[in-house]
Order: sequence, then structure tokens, then C-alpha cells
Amino acid sequence: MGRGNIIIITISLLISLYLVIGGIASILIDEKFEQAQTKPAQLVEVGNTISDNILYQEATDEYENLIFFYPIYHNPGSTFSYILTLMAFGLLGSIIRVLIFWLKKSPEIEELNLYPILVLGTCVGLLTIVVSEVLPDFKFKSGNNKVFYSLALIGGVFTLEVFAWLQKKFSEFVKSDAKSKTDNDS
Repeated sequence: MGRGNIIIITISLLISLYLVIGGIASILIDEKFEQAQTKPAQLVEVGNTISDNILYQEATDEYENLIFFYPIYHNPGSTFSYILTLMAFGLLGSIIRVLIFWLKKSPEIEELNLYPILVLGTCVGLLTIVVSEVLPDFKFKSGNNKVFYSLALIGGVFTLEVFAWLQKKFSEFVKSDAKSKTDNDS
């Protein structure tokens, strides 16, 4: 693997890790806010202020720290941060795939074109949104974003297989659609 590819992988890895860590922290803080809502209010002195819910106060402090390091999470539950985090998980998965090939010194690593794999991994992360819209009941039963972030990561690792499968399904769909049109024309 050339020096340029190593630089691209390193930059991509740092960016994806930054966004992935922010996404995980955001999920954990959201869970803390949910726990705080279920806990009964009790007055607790925190420093110079009095808080009615210590869990809510802790979650608020952690959220403020998160915003300092990750300003994209300023609006909790925003679509932009969700999409960006899914794409980062897909990108991280594709980087893992490339690194596995590289560490195994697989002959396939020389055949792989690095840039399309990274872009396709990011797209697989984005395709997870389609899964969340197709299976909305699954989203609510599975614990919201955790499952879709995991799917984006796994999809990124298996980027080439996912797109080969999608290409096969799309080809079958086009062939069956063309066949049904010719049958209707006759």
C-alpha cells in the first residue's frame, strides 16, 4: 500500500473515529436524560446550586461537555448529526475491511481501489437510513440508534458484498420489469 493510501486511511480513520465517539457519547447522554425523567425529583445540592434531579444535572453537564467537543450534536436528535454519524460508522467499517486485507497481506489489497471502498462504506452507512424507514417497528423495539449504528458498521466492513448483492437484486428487478413490460405489450 502506497504512502498516499496510508495518509488517506489515517485521515479517514481519525475523522470517522471522531464522529463515531461523538455519536456513542450522544446516545449515552440521551439514555441518561431518559433515566432522569423516570427518577422522582429530590432536592440535592450540587456545588453552589440546588438541583431537583441529580441524574438530570449530571446529564446536562455531560451534554455541555459534549457540545464543547462535538458542536454538530448541539441539537439532540437532529437529522444531520444522525446521518453524519451513520456515515462515519460505515466509513469506519470500510476502513476496518481495508486494514484486515492489508494486515493479512492479501493479494486482493493490490486489486482494491481504496477510494471507492471508502466512499461505498460511507454510502452503506447512509443506506442504513433506508432500513430504518422500511422497518420502523424494528427501530422502536431495538433501542433506536444503537442497532442502526451497528448495522452501518457491519455494512461498512462488508461493503463489497453489500453492493454486489444490491447490484444482483437490481439486475433481477430490471430484468423482471422488462419481461413484464414485454408480456404486457404482447
